[in-house]
This record gives sequence, structure tokens and C-alpha cells, in this order.
Amino acid sequence: MIIECPACKAKTNVPPGTAGKRFRCRKCNWVIQIPRLDAEGQAIGADRKLARKRILLILALMVLVGVGIALFFVMRNPGP
Repeated sequence: MIIECPACKAKTNVPPGTAGKRFRCRKCNWVIQIPRLDAEGQAIGADRKLARKRILLILALMVLVGVGIALFFVMRNPGP
């Protein structure tokens, strides 16, 4: 399996038995977590990270829309 360092983008070939372990990049010494693979060779947890990012994005958009609606009503009815 070939792993790419997220810090320096160096590619390293790691043996299949190292899935789930950590190692240091030989070029920049960055600690890299080797992903675990499922039966199809896909990284386990990658979909979870993407789903978490989507949920956070949706929540942030909901907050912004709520603030926008609140400002709309405050500006529309300034009060006495």
C-alpha cells in the first residue's frame, strides 16, 4: 500500500500488515496514521470523516440562515 504524507506529499510504500499503526515520514518526520482497509481496499473511516464535515457544514449554514432571518425581522420592526 502506498501512503502519501499530508505534510510534505512524499509517497511511501508500507507493508499491508501495518494498517492501523503509525509511522514517521522519512522525509519530514511527520507522524502518519496508516488507514485500515476493508475487504474492497477502501480506507475505513474515510466516509465517516466526509459525513462529519457535511454535517458541520449543514449546521453552520443553518446558524447563518437563522441569524439572517433574525436580523431581517429586527431591521423590519425597529421598535418604539
